[in-house]
Amino acid sequence: MNASLKDQVGLVTGASRGIGRMVACRLAQAGAHMVVNFLRHAAAAEETLQRIEAAGGRATLAQFDVADPEAVQGAVSGLVERLGRCDILVNNAEMAASLPEAVRTEYVKLIPAGRLGTAEEVADAVLFLARPESAYITGQVIGVNGGLYM
Repeated sequence: MNASLKDQVGLVTGASRGIGRMVACRLAQAGAHMVVNFLRHAAAAEETLQRIEAAGGRATLAQFDVADPEAVQGAVSGLVERLGRCDILVNNAEMAASLPEAVRTEYVKLIPAGRLGTAEEVADAVLFLARPESAYITGQVIGVNGGLYM
């Protein structure tokens, strides 16, 4: 396990599956204590937690609806109370996975890279931004989109 994020606490919304799961696992591999948010998929969230722990990482589950401001406030306050801080916040919203195959095929034709990105590629970009070496990068939107929006 890499320790570049040792002693940091991260929260990834929608971390029970897909990109969110991969991001939570990557940040945990780098040493962060991860808070795995989910709304409906408790078994999948538990699987994310088990993957993190099996790799030697630390994680906590947090079930709340990110569309409910009061639930978010309560969950984040509770997280800070229990873990002392929240250093990394990843607001994850996976969209392409839910598109019908015909729409995905047409969408890919628009991407200069000629393919959809992988969860690993997104997780690596998040890890880069979360690392101390990237501390001077602030207020930016990093498009992990294969050149779709240049």
